[in-house]
Amino acid sequence: AVDVLLNNIRSIERAEEFAFRVEEDVVWSQVAKAQLREGLVSEAIESFIRADDAAHFLDVIRAAEEANVYNDLVKYLLMVRQKAREPKVDGELIFAYAKIDRLSDIEEFILMP
Repeated sequence: AVDVLLNNIRSIERAEEFAFRVEEDVVWSQVAKAQLREGLVSEAIESFIRADDAAHFLDVIRAAEEANVYNDLVKYLLMVRQKAREPKVDGELIFAYAKIDRLSDIEEFILMP
């Protein structure tokens, strides 16, 4: 159903409403990818978090940096870190903390094992 809403009807809003109704990770993931393609970066990050989907972290990082939405990126990267230990994620998390002037969080992050 979400494929029809996104690909045939081309309505991200209706697909998002559907995702809220069914609350399935795979649906939220598809909505998130569509939102990211349309440049709705903050909304896409929120949808990826709802989907618990860490697979597209490189695309999310790139889009968030272009859109300058580092607060949202931090939330997403913290979720990704729970799923995968990628050096790229750790580096981007530190960078995002620096961009939003959360220096104490950088210090805490570096001191973690």
